[in-house]
Amino acid sequence: ELEHCRLGEPVFKSDTLGFIPDACGQVFVTKDGGLSWAPTRSKEKRDPLSMRTLDVGGSFADGSVMFGGYLGSKLLRTVDDGVTWTEVSIPSSAWLYAMVARGVHGWACGSSGPLIHSADSGRTWAAVKVPTNSDERCISLDFLDGKRGWVAGWYGSLWSTENGGDSWTKVPLPPEFTPSEPNQRTLSRVVFVSETLGFVQGNKGTYRTRDGGATWERIVVPEKATRVMATLGAHRVLISQSTGKAADQQLVDLSQVLVPRGRGAVGVSEERVVSLSPNGPRRVLAVCGPASGEQPRMDTMRVSGAIRSGFNTRRAFLSFDDAETWRETSPLPGELVFEQFVMVDRERALAKSARQHFRSDDAGRTWRETTSPLDVMDLAKALGGSAEDPLSCLSSGTSGKITLTFGVQGCFGGDSNELTLTWGATGGELAVPADGLRERAATRKHLSASEVRALLGELHERATRPEEASRCTSTNVFNATLDVTCALAAKEQRQTVTVESSDCGSTRQGSPVGYARAVGLNQWVLGL
Repeated sequence: ELEHCRLGEPVFKSDTLGFIPDACGQVFVTKDGGLSWAPTRSKEKRDPLSMRTLDVGGSFADGSVMFGGYLGSKLLRTVDDGVTWTEVSIPSSAWLYAMVARGVHGWACGSSGPLIHSADSGRTWAAVKVPTNSDERCISLDFLDGKRGWVAGWYGSLWSTENGGDSWTKVPLPPEFTPSEPNQRTLSRVVFVSETLGFVQGNKGTYRTRDGGATWERIVVPEKATRVMATLGAHRVLISQSTGKAADQQLVDLSQVLVPRGRGAVGVSEERVVSLSPNGPRRVLAVCGPASGEQPRMDTMRVSGAIRSGFNTRRAFLSFDDAETWRETSPLPGELVFEQFVMVDRERALAKSARQHFRSDDAGRTWRETTSPLDVMDLAKALGGSAEDPLSCLSSGTSGKITLTFGVQGCFGGDSNELTLTWGATGGELAVPADGLRERAATRKHLSASEVRALLGELHERATRPEEASRCTSTNVFNATLDVTCALAAKEQRQTVTVESSDCGSTRQGSPVGYARAVGLNQWVLGL
């Protein structure tokens, strides 16, 4: 049974034998084309924010399979179809975003550092110079063999080599891939089928070249009624629309990350495996189901967007395909009885048992007890009820003091700072110490009564706005603790909330990707 964790890129060695890694450091194997799966290695217990992931992989000419991701300076390799795995050292500690295997050659790159290359089916790896860096990161690559290849930087640069990376030539792309604002990621994938036929994809769509990158044309990849024309190695799957037009027989479905599986192809779409046969439409394979064979009670069923959820006495269930298949969550600690269960978004789940509340940030794979008043509020609102405002001081307090501690931690360190706001009937004072990391001077402002009410309203909105899961993954962990004391209904009240998120931020590639309270509070302070 596949656990509910973000799936990486699948690798199929044949029509029946395949592997899928996940962001929790596990690899699953199927021997029946994806109808059933089994874990191949034991996982160490870890902090969910440690971000040890397996994302990309490849299959080599000697039958070995390798996977990498955010593992430090190593890859995982198996030569016996997943029975045993060994760690292989690599000359890079980057988060690997892309990997391809071509015969005995393997190539990989990621968040920083060099391109790495293996010429012996993944046994050893060496660094190769590459035009991308920790700013213009290598987000995708493709190679035809040990010499000819392409590397894409996420800010819209594409480079080619004909000598295995000894030298690189910049490939011109359409102006749509030029960022229109700082830090805008415009390029996400490159695939070349031959020296002349290639594809790139980004936030402005998919483009095709038939002359090795001299010219490009925008294409629309069909969503339905497609069939496999050829499988040419990892990620290189030619598909065709049912129209039969010759021009449409040279498309690559980049959106589903298709990889060959015998005469057909397989990709990952959300938490589903998508199969494409040579004869016709896609076939969706469930990647897991309740181990117990149980089903949720009908009176507990809820629909939130594309997610269905429900529970019975000791188990909760999720469905992402309109209840055709169900995914079983982990039980609550101590096998407690589910009394309430709801999916707030695609990743965050909340539950209640007796007087205890529980939270999951990985769609029910793991649970922890929570006493956060924000979680209690979110659960009540998600179930259609009313909830006590955990920060009523901000909306109704006549006087008081706020201390907001905020910061971010990442791979290369981090920072922490503190804001204080005191207020009364006639106005208030805002103070933020100097921030050496962000090169900001100390801030101290005297505020009018109307300015105070405006700031309190903004702060309340940022701290209580419903969170929305992002598909963006980052090693940056934002945090914020809001400690408020106030005079409320002739009594002194103290209210405290703490939030944390490993999200990337509010926008990427020029479009919203969700909302996290910790990120929102950090951005609010910086906007003052």
